[in-house]
Amino acid sequence: MILILRCTKHCVTHVIFYCIISSVFVHFQPTERCTTVPIHPIPRLARININEDDPDQPVIVVFLDREYPQDGELRTLARKHHAGYAQATEEQLNDGLYLICDRHSAANNALLAALIETMHFHDYTGDGIPDCGNVIAEIERALPDTRETPLDFRHPFTGYFGRLVMSIMPPPPSSHIVMGYGRLQERMQLRHYLTAFPLIIMIIGLISLQTYFLSWTKYSAITGFTTILEKMGVPNWAALALFVGLIIGGRNYRSRKPRQRKPGTGAISQHTIGFFNGAAVLEEQTFREGSENWTTWQRCRSCIAFGLIHLGNLFYPLASVLPLALGGALFMAVYLRKYHQTKSRRLAVLSAAVWHRTYNRLALAVMVVSVAVWFGIEAIGLLAVVLALVVGTHFFAAIDGRRKQGADESEAMITK
Repeated sequence: MILILRCTKHCVTHVIFYCIISSVFVHFQPTERCTTVPIHPIPRLARININEDDPDQPVIVVFLDREYPQDGELRTLARKHHAGYAQATEEQLNDGLYLICDRHSAANNALLAALIETMHFHDYTGDGIPDCGNVIAEIERALPDTRETPLDFRHPFTGYFGRLVMSIMPPPPSSHIVMGYGRLQERMQLRHYLTAFPLIIMIIGLISLQTYFLSWTKYSAITGFTTILEKMGVPNWAALALFVGLIIGGRNYRSRKPRQRKPGTGAISQHTIGFFNGAAVLEEQTFREGSENWTTWQRCRSCIAFGLIHLGNLFYPLASVLPLALGGALFMAVYLRKYHQTKSRRLAVLSAAVWHRTYNRLALAVMVVSVAVWFGIEAIGLLAVVLALVVGTHFFAAIDGRRKQGADESEAMITK
């Protein structure tokens, strides 16, 4: 009996000692071993840590890979925005910190948008297929309110003339998403201006040659319409007024028709700032993106379509189609060169858009100076027509918007 009691006491003592040692060992375990933070390494791009310890406030921390170029776009964006990272440590910054993001800071986040757009095309296995789809899905799951999921690109040339011109375009590329680049002016360098100026001279020279040998190519939509009416005895000012009225009436009629916009599509990213910047990126995504997979004939068709689509700007003469098509070919050469260097469609579109935007900036300046010098007082009448067209269009659009809002409110009251 005594032996049994001694054995029982000995066992109980060992059990109590084991429990105490186990609890102490677990208590002093390092915290990172208790917390599981999924890490998604993306070779040659980034390391993405998704911490969901707090389900209501997940945090994503992104470090750029050491093999990512020092002058790469993401590093440039990181250096520009790091001033706002008060919670970042010096060690994180030295380790290549790119982004710290939670549910609140994810909305309208240019860094997160650029990262997701880059991952959409990142192919680290070299098989021609992007490899980051699962990581993008994890980010979207952790931050469902990010609103940075890229939209599918859809060009806005949907009028009768636009659809006719776009019918000759080659098929769009796969995974065609809307991309944003902020302000393109920050990337313009002296070499862009030095190259754009000769291009402008070439285009002006080609237009002059065409109008000299083919006089009918000097007409635009506006001048052609007014010339025909003048030959019928209609005064010039009346012809201009009638033209403006027809344009405003046509746009007013089109605005009343409901537009069928496919959900999840768009043309210009909210992260491309400025009208002219957005226009340059839009045209590069429409007429150049994907050209690395086109045949020579398909590239020629795209350049022709690029020249023709500008006739939608009612003051462009017919003689501008061929020179602008050649300009589009030069932008395509820039796109293809950058793509073959980087294998990145995003960077190739950016490179071509910067050259395109530089050309547009110089061309606009040359146009303003030329109108002021060559036409003098008569330019005031032309500017007045353009101003009336813009103001009239916005006026009727505002009326239609109020009318539609009133109709929606009435329908909502009826529904209630």
